[in-house]
Amino acid sequence: MTVIEVLDKSSVENLYAPLSYSARRVIYIGRDAKETERECRVYRALFAARGMQTEVEAVTVTPGSGREIETLTALFERPDSYLIDLVGGDEALLFLLGRAIESAKPQHALVHYGSMTTHRFLPAGQSPTALPRGHRPYLTVAETVALHGGRIAGATDVGAAGRGHDEICALIADLDAMWEISRGDSAAWNRNADGLAAFEALGCRRGMTFSVSQTFAKEKKRADAYIRLHSFLPRLAAAGLAEDLVMRRGRVSFRYKNRFVHTCLCRAGLLLELKIYLSALLTKGADGKPLFDDAMTGVVLDWDRRTREAASVNEIDVLLTRGMIPIFISCKNGGYDEDELYKLAAVAARFGGRFAKKALVATGMSGSPARDAYFTRRAADLGIRLIPAVHTLSQAEICAALASL
Repeated sequence: MTVIEVLDKSSVENLYAPLSYSARRVIYIGRDAKETERECRVYRALFAARGMQTEVEAVTVTPGSGREIETLTALFERPDSYLIDLVGGDEALLFLLGRAIESAKPQHALVHYGSMTTHRFLPAGQSPTALPRGHRPYLTVAETVALHGGRIAGATDVGAAGRGHDEICALIADLDAMWEISRGDSAAWNRNADGLAAFEALGCRRGMTFSVSQTFAKEKKRADAYIRLHSFLPRLAAAGLAEDLVMRRGRVSFRYKNRFVHTCLCRAGLLLELKIYLSALLTKGADGKPLFDDAMTGVVLDWDRRTREAASVNEIDVLLTRGMIPIFISCKNGGYDEDELYKLAAVAARFGGRFAKKALVATGMSGSPARDAYFTRRAADLGIRLIPAVHTLSQAEICAALASL
């Protein structure tokens, strides 16, 4: 089957039909030759990376040139079945394509119209044509970013991808133990995480064993962080997260339960990110299968593929794909302000296009009714879904909230 697409500004629109129907050949029609070929190169790379033997052609049509219908009619010369996608694209070119269909009267052709979620087909050829048997298309997180001209420069890997349900539940059990400690005072949790990370940067960990003396802490001007460990570490030990804890004679030492726990304890703000990320991996659709096609956390997005320029890089806490729709999630386990909304909206627009969904997940709000009401209105204006007080939700409620995005 040959799929004919009039280029849209959205890569999702341009790829939906070709991926849905595993097209052997795709013709993309645009006004500008260089821009059309540039788009085609991106799509060729995506098809090739998936192992699809899809032929991609770029066709340039200039309205008003006098040869538009001739150029478009020639697209139907090859004996084949055609799916002409009229969802999205330049309206003038869509009109001209419609006239070309009338003129060419291809033998086997269907016009696809409606929307990406409401599929309607209209026979456009001389002979009856069976409706194509499509399947649900999807994009990975990396594909989504690449389609919008960026790349993933880094991400947090906690070894959860590809694990089974029981293994993910084991990670969540450790996460929940930390969650219970942090939910009472997220700011204190973040201070302690920063303290552990600072000591480790000074060489206070070997393998999974952490050890620091009071004298060393004072020398490095970390006395306050050392004192806080005396109230923090016993709680970790009681939860089974810190093993072989010793606090005596001016020294503190313990062993992290595992690498996952170590990762969570040494990065402030990571706990909520991982809670949402692992919850997304557990979320199921009505058919009992994973709802999200891909998920990543701590995703560093390079705006212009030059990571040496700090201004070109942003981080998104959790990035999901559901079908071909990306979902950008910002997680705030502590304080945040209105700027977070603008950052989230900007990153989602840059790397997700007009179909991107956005959510801000937080453990609390400002506490001021007037300020919170304003913040909620601004979020709604920017198309951002708020999930506040997430620390009060059960695991099932968090999964339900993610499924509703």
